[in-house]
Amino acid sequence: MGVTLALIIFLCSYFFIITEKLNRAVIACFGGVLMLVFGVYEINAAFLHHIDWHTITLLLA
Repeated sequence: MGVTLALIIFLCSYFFIITEKLNRAVIACFGGVLMLVFGVYEINAAFLHHIDWHTITLLLA
């Protein structure tokens, strides 16, 4: 079920990005939040493995 749900969220996000109804960054963040809310990813794994902290640090420096 997790893979199917992730695919549905991804395709919906991609559709809204293509149609440019909303800002791409907003759609990407909303899709990521939906995957966390529905349990596709665990919050700990998201923060430890899926975020490139070196890039975030470089952007904030």
